[in-house]
Amino acid sequence: MRVPEAYRLRYTITADGILDASRLNLTEFWRRARAAMLVIGLIGLALAIAVDLTIGLTLLFFAMLMLALTWYHGIDSWLLRRTGRGYIGEMTEYLVNDDGIRYAGPLGSGLLPWSRITSVRVDDKSIAFGRDRILAAWVPTGAFESPTERDAFIAFARARVPARATVAEPSTS
Repeated sequence: MRVPEAYRLRYTITADGILDASRLNLTEFWRRARAAMLVIGLIGLALAIAVDLTIGLTLLFFAMLMLALTWYHGIDSWLLRRTGRGYIGEMTEYLVNDDGIRYAGPLGSGLLPWSRITSVRVDDKSIAFGRDRILAAWVPTGAFESPTERDAFIAFARARVPARATVAEPSTS
């Protein structure tokens, strides 16, 4: 298969797309946060058994509530749709080539050079380009005509990310 010199992508911005990509970019953070919430829940359970039932169960309840909210993003999606009304539903266009990612969208346009990207993360919904812990750019996997085109794009992007960058393909969470 011939690899194109550039990819033109166009997609509509959605609240769920933004949330999926930002969560994908922060996979390691969420893994650590969930572990901390589990530890806090276990401490609450131990307090409920050994010291004070009310304090322990309260701590356990809030830890489990926060843990559940890290998997369910209905509230985040609703808030983003309300606060991002001028952004959600707009069209974004990317031209991805050897220079980097040229973007044009509702907030402006510019070039994100490959040298500024420190991570490329992929799951079944999104391709997230990160700069440290910041989501620099993202593409929904549905923006591609076929899985073959998507896979070629991912290989193209990963080949251009500097060697110091992390290229991660986290498990779905």
